[in-house]
Amino acid sequence: MAIPKIPTIKITCGSTDCEHGHHAFNDPSHKYKKRGNGRTHLDPGVCKACGADVVDWHRVHRGDIKDAAHTFEALKLELIRWKFWTDDFNAQSRTRFADDGMDATIVSVLPQLEKTIGPVAEAGWSKKQVPTDPAKLRSVIQYAQHAVAACCRDCVAKWHGIPNEKPLDKRELKYLAGLVIEYLRIRLPSNDNKRRA
Repeated sequence: MAIPKIPTIKITCGSTDCEHGHHAFNDPSHKYKKRGNGRTHLDPGVCKACGADVVDWHRVHRGDIKDAAHTFEALKLELIRWKFWTDDFNAQSRTRFADDGMDATIVSVLPQLEKTIGPVAEAGWSKKQVPTDPAKLRSVIQYAQHAVAACCRDCVAKWHGIPNEKPLDKRELKYLAGLVIEYLRIRLPSNDNKRRA
């Protein structure tokens, strides 16, 4: 008997499950003047749906890799981030990781970030760098980019306090790459790569 395929739930940066502690936060540096796009609460940095004010934005924006554990816990409060921390990798990503291995995957993180989020975010492009549809994700790095909010310049600006108006500098890229690499090490322990991928 065939096992029925579980339908994929489409998740966006605006999706929420506030009842279970998974929100969608307003950009802490932006003042919202009107309700729209499902935004009930307008205060900077709070959940747009329920108003939860649970992220220490000042601490997260410091960009301290030594404080990555705290940053990761804050990121997991947002539904889209939590999904990419907990959902299984798709078959294509697992196969690619098994073929490449951890070392080659880590080496490719910085060039991937330079390409997808390094440049200035042009109009209409700032939200489109990494797909969220599981069928379109090609690598574990893309999962990591969503999990640590290094997937597009809008998420980088909100979660890491780095404005869209300028290319990312080497320090900023190194910090974001460090978060991606730490995510990979947590989700894909080196002694268990092939089984966990």
